[in-house]
Amino acid sequence: MSNPPYVGRAEMRTLPPEYRHEPRLGLASGVDGLDSVRAIFAEARSYLEDDGILVVEVGNTEAALIKAFPRLPFVWPRIAMGGEGVFC
Repeated sequence: MSNPPYVGRAEMRTLPPEYRHEPRLGLASGVDGLDSVRAIFAEARSYLEDDGILVVEVGNTEAALIKAFPRLPFVWPRIAMGGEGVFC
């Protein structure tokens, strides 16, 4: 389970002032916001059991993720407390 940085370069420039108090390292993830997710994908097999699942929050980079990895069978669970952008 991971909530990695997932904010793209263009979005970083438009974040509201309250987000600017957060360390950049905790938000920024490359041009499209997927650098952290790419790193997770590259290593996931080494850490997951054969029947393990990967759960990752990507927030509003969901569309970019689907475009970047069109062949992966993402599952987007409904979150009871609201919110989107979490895949399995």
